[in-house]
Amino acid sequence: MKKVLKNFSFKRGSDGIITGCMLLLAFMGMIMTTSTSVGMERNYTALISYLIKQGGFLIAGLLVMNYTANKFYFKKVERNYLKLTLVMGILLLLTLFFPSVNGAKAWIRLPLGMSIQPSEFFKVYLIVLIGVCVEKTRHKKIAFKDAFFPIFCFGGIGLFIVSILQKDFGTAVITLGISYILLMIPYHYKFTKIQSRLILIGIILIILMLIILSNPVLDLIINAFGGENASYKFYRFVAARNPFAIQDSAGYQLIFGLEAIARGGLLGTGFGNSTIKFLIPEGRTDYIMAIVAEELGLVGFLAISFIMFLIVIRLIRYALIAKNESFKVILIGVALYFILHYIFNIGGISGLIPLTGVPLLMISAGGTSLMAVFMGIGVCQSIISVIKRDMSKKQLGELNE
Repeated sequence: MKKVLKNFSFKRGSDGIITGCMLLLAFMGMIMTTSTSVGMERNYTALISYLIKQGGFLIAGLLVMNYTANKFYFKKVERNYLKLTLVMGILLLLTLFFPSVNGAKAWIRLPLGMSIQPSEFFKVYLIVLIGVCVEKTRHKKIAFKDAFFPIFCFGGIGLFIVSILQKDFGTAVITLGISYILLMIPYHYKFTKIQSRLILIGIILIILMLIILSNPVLDLIINAFGGENASYKFYRFVAARNPFAIQDSAGYQLIFGLEAIARGGLLGTGFGNSTIKFLIPEGRTDYIMAIVAEELGLVGFLAISFIMFLIVIRLIRYALIAKNESFKVILIGVALYFILHYIFNIGGISGLIPLTGVPLLMISAGGTSLMAVFMGIGVCQSIISVIKRDMSKKQLGELNE
C-alpha cells in the first residue's frame, strides 16, 4: 500500500512553485466555470453536480501529475513507443464514429454525459516523442533521420487525422506549431539541412498567411467563397475582421465577448455578477476569459495570465539550465503548449485572430485538456528533479575540490 501511495506522492526535487501555480489555476478554473455555468444549467442540482465533477477532475489531474512525475523514464517510452503510438492512433480515429461538435469530430462520447478529446493527449505525446527521439541519438549510434522517422511518420498521420478527418483546425495548428519549433532545438550536423528547409517553409507560410489576411485579398476570398453554402468556420474570419457585419451568426459570441471585457473595467462587476454569461453559449469553454474579465476585471485577467506565465518562465528557466537536449525539448514543448493555447484563445475572444475553439488551459471547462496538461507538467517535474539532482552533484563536487 505504501508503495502505491508513493507513486502518487509529490516527486522529490520537483518544482514547488510550478505545482502551486497549477493547483491555483485549476482551482480558479473550477470556480469560474462553475460561475459561468449559472447561465447554462437549468437548476442548482445540475450546478452542484457540475462543481463536483470539476473538483473530481482537479483531484484526478493532481494524481496524474504526481504519478507521471514518479514513473516517467525515457527508456520506458522508447521501449513502448510503438504500442503507445498505436493506441493514440486508434483513439484519434475513434472520434470519427461520434457526432461532431461545432463542425469538429474531436470527441469520444462516454456514459454519464462525459467525453474525452484524444487530440489533447496527442499534443503531449508528440512533445514527449520528439524528446525521446533526441535522446536516442544521444545514446545510440543511430542515424538522425532514422531516429526522427517516428515523428515525421506518426506526427504527419496524426495531423492528417486531426486537421482533415476530425476537422479540428485549432488543435492541428497548435500541434504543428509546437512540433515545428521543437524540431529547431536539437543540433546535429546531419539535421541542419532539414532545419534550414523547415525555416524556409515557415517563412513562406507566414508570408502567405499575412497576404491572405490582408484586406484586399480577404475581400476577394469573401466575395468568391462567401454565401449561403459557406461554412461557419469560414465566417469566423469575417467575424474577426468585423463581427457587427454578421452579428446574427458568427459575430454573435464575439460581440458579447467584447462587451463582457469592456463591462469588467479594472476591478470587474464582482464574482457571479456577469450578465453576458447568460447570452454566450460557449461561456465556460472558448469565452471563459471574457467572463473572468467581466466579473474580476482587468486585475483578475492579469492575475490569471501572470500565474500561467510564471509556469512558462519556470519551465524555460530549467530548459536553459539543462545540458541534455531531450530535456530542453520537452520543457520548451510544454511551455509552448501553454503559450500557444493562450495566444489562440485570447486572440480569438478579442477578435485579433479568428476564433479557433482552442480552450484556455487550466481555466476553460474540459476534463481532457486538464488531464493532458497535468500529465505534461508531470513529465516536466520528473525532468526538473533530475536537473536539480545533477546541479547538486556538481555543486558538491566543486565544494570537495
